[in-house]
Amino acid sequence: RLAHELIESQTDLLLRSRLVAALQNLTSSNQLVLSLDRANRQKFRKNLHYFLTEVRGFLRTI
Repeated sequence: RLAHELIESQTDLLLRSRLVAALQNLTSSNQLVLSLDRANRQKFRKNLHYFLTEVRGFLRTI
């Protein structure tokens, strides 16, 4: 739901597509699975770092 709201809030189509791609990578890249084991947490942290780096510039609000 939050992801959908973030996507819908973007009026620029380029930024919207970048956000969609970053959100998809957050949950699916690096062979991430729904598990809480150590290796999976490390993969998620790596994905989260990439996500934050990718979107921080255009998601900042004042």
